[in-house]
Amino acid sequence: MRQNSRRNGENSETVNESEGTMLFKQSCLNQREGPAPPLPCRRNAGIFTLIELMLTIAVIAILAMLLLPALNKARQLSQKTGCISNLKQIGTAVALYQTDNKTYLPVTYIWSKGGRPPLLIYYVTWDDLLGGGYDGRHLTKRQQEFPLLKPGEGGNSTIYRCPAYKLNPEQAIRSYRVNVSRYGSSKSFPDELTGVAANNNSACDSMIPNPSGTIMLGEYSIRNHQVGSNSGWKIETPSPNMRNDDKKFPHQNQNGYLFCDGHVMMLRYQETIGKGTLDKPLGMWTRRAGD
Repeated sequence: MRQNSRRNGENSETVNESEGTMLFKQSCLNQREGPAPPLPCRRNAGIFTLIELMLTIAVIAILAMLLLPALNKARQLSQKTGCISNLKQIGTAVALYQTDNKTYLPVTYIWSKGGRPPLLIYYVTWDDLLGGGYDGRHLTKRQQEFPLLKPGEGGNSTIYRCPAYKLNPEQAIRSYRVNVSRYGSSKSFPDELTGVAANNNSACDSMIPNPSGTIMLGEYSIRNHQVGSNSGWKIETPSPNMRNDDKKFPHQNQNGYLFCDGHVMMLRYQETIGKGTLDKPLGMWTRRAGD
């Protein structure tokens, strides 16, 4: 009996130990199946480490290097498009002027009172003539005679400034010049087929046999080349002074040209001289065809 009782006690202890072991395992299993404990958090997680900051700066710098050429190209294209638009608008103004003046182009400039005046007598330039209601401005006679107009004083037409010209924003800059025939103030337009205008006279449509191949205005920006000024009104043909200054060609070595039929082209100066030379250009600088 005692042996049986002892065996029963040992069996009971064994069962209790087994149940305890199972309960412990079940508790461990429940803990494993429960939500995972939170990962240890970095203190001040919102702050970049030095390495992360350096990597971010490096990525931004690389992106900027990749985008900069494309941005410059887009800016240059925008400037070229704006310049072409300016010349086309000037061409429209010239056409309107011609309808009121028997198809004659605006003269380069005229003395305000005729003859060679004292220094204090002003000029009326070709853009002043267009400002008399043809280019969107309505200049008074006094404003037409005044040599240097400023923005807000009748010289606020932006079509005369090439967008690539960034100097002197406070001035009404004139970036375009007339293809002149010759200097002087002859009362009759010269018979030679060079240029389209001169002092006090100009060509009419019947005097331009090749309008699509004859330059009327060309782009040539210089400092203080202002709307209404009696200087800088003539186009510089490809002279050595012009050829040696890259700033004179703001559109990838090209300039804008308005032709007598109203169309506009961007050209290198070598493309304009035809059978002539850089010092004695022909081609688009004359009214003849085929030279």
